[in-house]
Amino acid sequence: MSGSSDDSQTRPGDASGGEAGDIPVLVAESLSAPRIVLPVRRSVAAEPPARAEVGLRIESRFHAPPGEAVETSSPSTLEISELGKGIVRLGNETAIAGPPRQDQLPVMQPRPARSADKTAEAGSWGQSRGHSHRWMIWGGAGVAVSVMTALALQPLLVRKDETPRTSYYDKMQVVDDISNAEDPTVYFTDHADEAGQQMTTALTAYGRARTIDEVLPLVRNGEHLREELKKRWRPWNVPADWKPDREAPQGFASVGKLPYGTMSGTLPDFSPYAAYFVRNGDRMLVDWEATSGEGTTDMSGLTHAETREAVVRVMISPTSFYTSNYPESSYLSYRATRPDSDEIAWVYAERSGIAGDTLGKLFPQGVILGGTDGSPQPVRLRLVRSEQGGLANQWLVLDVLHKGWVSP
Repeated sequence: MSGSSDDSQTRPGDASGGEAGDIPVLVAESLSAPRIVLPVRRSVAAEPPARAEVGLRIESRFHAPPGEAVETSSPSTLEISELGKGIVRLGNETAIAGPPRQDQLPVMQPRPARSADKTAEAGSWGQSRGHSHRWMIWGGAGVAVSVMTALALQPLLVRKDETPRTSYYDKMQVVDDISNAEDPTVYFTDHADEAGQQMTTALTAYGRARTIDEVLPLVRNGEHLREELKKRWRPWNVPADWKPDREAPQGFASVGKLPYGTMSGTLPDFSPYAAYFVRNGDRMLVDWEATSGEGTTDMSGLTHAETREAVVRVMISPTSFYTSNYPESSYLSYRATRPDSDEIAWVYAERSGIAGDTLGKLFPQGVILGGTDGSPQPVRLRLVRSEQGGLANQWLVLDVLHKGWVSP
């Protein structure tokens, strides 16, 4: 090293050194690489510099019990691991260089052998070399063998009972559809299309008729009603090619054991009609009395006080119109109308009488007691004037001849 004062080094124990306890410093120069500078390593026996000063001391407050010795150890020093070559330690001791770092070397894998024929090798690119089709064939064969074996062993694995098992469905039997022969409307139910065509044919001929001789063969009980027809029958005066509308509503019902059909619609003059038919042999006949609403008087006659008794076909519906002559406590009130008239009549039936009981069954009890949802029902009534008097269009129901306008 150079003899200048800047390059000199002071070591512990020299006369030129400072006072005892001072720590000399080594100045490094011309180092080829930056290094870490640490204080000189001191020996275990050397007095630490901190003990030469008086300051705050933290002591243990643990006191051993009397008579028990406490083992004390010498102050320990901090050992510094010397890794690599970047550490310079001050002192006489020379830093021991660690072993050189060796990077992990890659493991070379042998290159697979390549075929000399590049064309054949290129043709096999992207293809599996495990022969998967063989595994598929063997797997399918194994599944087939397993299934066949299971089917063969199934009868042997099923426990056989002494009593045979019967299913719930084994007790069920298929029977033919039996129609109720007592129902009078069986024909209309079983031959709806045929019955509808017969009613259309009969109504077409009845509407086109112009004379009594033409209408008699088309009417139920025509010969018996000849005189009545001469007095009251009126032709419809429709065109010669008139036919009922194909969409005209059709229906059927029965009165007693007599079935009958119905058809309603509108004439060319926009007047409504409601026709009734009774089956006679293999054809339908028009019930003239029901179709025309025939009675001893019409609705206009029910509004005159001179008429004392009448047999009428009307549509009735329950109402709550009561007077002092017909109190609610003793009578049921109904409104009587006709499709071909705007006149209204009020008919009353005694609650305790047969007529009141018969009419009461036509409507729900709640409707009779004040509701307005009861649809009009066709009936044929025998009416009389009450001895108690009343308005001109108020009548007392003497008898309910039958429900509907068709006579049994």
